[in-house]
Amino acid sequence: MADPNTDSLLHRIKELEAQIALLTQAIKVDRGGNVAITAPGNLSIASGGATTVSVGSAMAVSIGGQMTIAAGNKIRLSAAQEIALETRYCNLIATVGVDIASGQTLSIKASKDMTVRADKTLSLNAADSAELKSGGADLDLKKDGTVSLKGRDIAIQASGGFTAKASGAVTVKGSKILQN
Repeated sequence: MADPNTDSLLHRIKELEAQIALLTQAIKVDRGGNVAITAPGNLSIASGGATTVSVGSAMAVSIGGQMTIAAGNKIRLSAAQEIALETRYCNLIATVGVDIASGQTLSIKASKDMTVRADKTLSLNAADSAELKSGGADLDLKKDGTVSLKGRDIAIQASGGFTAKASGAVTVKGSKILQN
C-alpha cells in the first residue's frame, strides 16, 4: 500500500511542475538577457507597496482599446525635453482649477475656430503690450497707457449714454463730420 504522504507530495510536485511549465511558456529569457512576458489572457501586476518601473532606454506602451490611469492623489508627467499629447480629440476637465504656465513662450493655435469663454470674468493681462488683430483691424495696448485702434470702418454704439473725456485736446478729423 502506498504511503499517503508520498502520494500527496508527488501530487503537489506535479502541480508545481505544471505551474512552472506555464510560467516558462509565458516568460521567455534569451541569451542576451532580454525578457518577454506573454499572457494569452489578462495580465495583472499587484504591489502592496510602492512600485517602480525603470527603463534604461526607450519605453513603448501600446494598447488596443481603452487606457485608464488613476491616482488617489497626484499624477505627474515629467520629461527633460518634451511631452507631446497627440490625439483626435482632447478634453481637459478639472473640478477646481487649471493652471498652464510656461517659463518661456506659450503658444495656443487652432487651425479653425477658437472660443474663449468665462461664465463670470475674463481677465487678460500683459506686462508690456497686448495686441488683438483680425485681418486689417488692430487693437494695440501699451504699458505706458497708449491705446491704438485701427480699422477700415469703426462703429461705436451704445444702448445707453456715451461719454468721451480727455484731459488733453480732443481732435476729430474726417472728410465730413456729421452731427445728428
